[in-house]
This record gives sequence, C-alpha cells and structure tokens, in this order.
Amino acid sequence: MNKIEITVLSARVLDALSVRGLKAKTVREFERYGTRRIVQHCLDNGQTIYFKETVQDFVWQERARMESGALPHYQWVLTRRAAVYLDQMAKHGKFQGEPLRSWEAEHNPLFQNAPHGPSNSMKVIDIICRTRDAVIQLELSDKTKTNYIYCGFGPILNFLLLAVRSSILQKRLLFS
Repeated sequence: MNKIEITVLSARVLDALSVRGLKAKTVREFERYGTRRIVQHCLDNGQTIYFKETVQDFVWQERARMESGALPHYQWVLTRRAAVYLDQMAKHGKFQGEPLRSWEAEHNPLFQNAPHGPSNSMKVIDIICRTRDAVIQLELSDKTKTNYIYCGFGPILNFLLLAVRSSILQKRLLFS
C-alpha cells in the first residue's frame, strides 16, 4: 500500500459516495460522523498519513463510548463504516458497493455488547459462545466452520465447563 494522506483519502471516499447517487444528507452525515472524526483523530495524533491501526484504535474507542451510552449507536456505525471504506479505498482505490461482509456487520455478535453473567467464569463462557456463533455467521466453507467449532471452541468450552463444575463441587464439599 502506498502512503496516502488521510485528508486526501477521506476526500476520495466522499467523492465515491457522492457518485453513487446517495442523498446529499446521507453523504453529509457520513462525512460529519464518520470521515471527519477519523481525520481529526489522526491529525490530533500527529499522523497525516493513513494508518489502518490508528483508525481502528479510534473505532474501538468510539465503540466503548457507544457501549457506555456517551455516543449514539448510529454515529458509531457511521464511524465504523467510514473506517472500512477508508481501508478499501487505500488498498484498492475504490470501495465495494456491496453490503459489509458478515464479520464487519452490526448484527455479528462480535460487535454487540457481551451479556453480563453472575460470575467471571460464565462471562468467559458467554464470550466464547458468542465468538463461536460469530464464526458460524462468517462466509467460510462448512469444513472450515466445523474445524473451528470442533477443534477450537469445543475443547475450550469443555475445559471451562469442567473447571466451573469442579469449582462448584469444591464449594459444596467445603460447606457440607
């Protein structure tokens, strides 16, 4: 990837959006809540050249703000989409007009708030289960998904479930 200024890249993304025939309001909101905020973050950090890592750090920071209620969900979605389009524009000189791939979409469990269980061990199990569910939604072959589930997530879940059961048994033995 050639080095490209973040402001130039942002302008290219907005130009590409304008050509698609979107409403002016849609493009303005994308610029206001997406590209402008990313560009400002990069410039505040002294980076005039596009670096995917810096942009992703900002997106994760904004996700934390969204989860805490400090940022409306739609603004985070626009920021995340802007980051994806900036990356596509930097790599290929254009962005895909297709919907975002399943591992980048809002409905993927990896991008949703994790449920809070009663104990730390249950939180870990919930996270692993949600990650497994997210892998199932990916556009991978059935064989690859099966390998992830049976060779990856299955042993981890079995280990954690055994650990939870043994800790419950130890507590029962202590109190009996």
